[in-house]
Amino acid sequence: MAKRRTQAARSTTPRSATRADVEQRARELFLAGERIDMQALAAELGIGRATLYRWVGDRDALIASTIWSITGPVLDDLAEQTRRRRGRSRILALLHSIGTDLLTWAPYTAFVLREPATALRILTTPATDLEQRLVSFIESVLVEERDRGTISIPDDISTAMLAYAITRLSESFFFSDVIAGREADVDEALRVISLLLPAPATTGG
Repeated sequence: MAKRRTQAARSTTPRSATRADVEQRARELFLAGERIDMQALAAELGIGRATLYRWVGDRDALIASTIWSITGPVLDDLAEQTRRRRGRSRILALLHSIGTDLLTWAPYTAFVLREPATALRILTTPATDLEQRLVSFIESVLVEERDRGTISIPDDISTAMLAYAITRLSESFFFSDVIAGREADVDEALRVISLLLPAPATTGG
C-alpha cells in the first residue's frame, strides 16, 4: 500500500525542466515571431535565472543558437540541393537561396524589425558564434568546389579568408536596409561576390 502511494506521488510530481526544454521553448518563441525574454522564460519553465544562464549563456547566445538550430539543417539541405551545379554557379545559387529565403523568412524579419541593433550584433559580429558558423559553412562549400577543380583560389588566399569575405559582403547587402537604410538587394550582392570566384585556369592545347 505504501509502495503504491509512493509510486502515485512520483507520477504526479511535475518533471523538472531541462536545457532541452529551454532550447525547444526558445525555438517556439522565435518561430512565432515573439521576443525571447530570459526572465519570462525562466519563470515559465520554473527554473532560476542563474540556471538558465549556466545552461545557455546570455540572451544573445541563446538567440544565436536558436537561429542556428533552425537554419543549420536548412543550409545543409541547400548545399546538397545545389551539388549538381559546379563551381561559381553552385556557390552563387547557394548564396541566392540563402539571401532570398532569409529576407522572406517571417520569424527573421520580425526579429530584425523589432530589435535591429540586437539582430546586427548577433548576426554580423563576433558577439556570438553565429557568423563564424556561417563562415565555416561557406568555407566547406568552397573547399568542396576547389577539390572538384571547379574554382581557382590563389595560393596566397586561404579558403577561410575567402569565406569570410563572401560572408561579410553578403551581410552588407542582405542587411543594408538596417545598416544603411537601403533596400536589401540579393542580386547586387551576387554580382559583387562573383568577382571573387574566378573559374579555374584552362591550359592551352
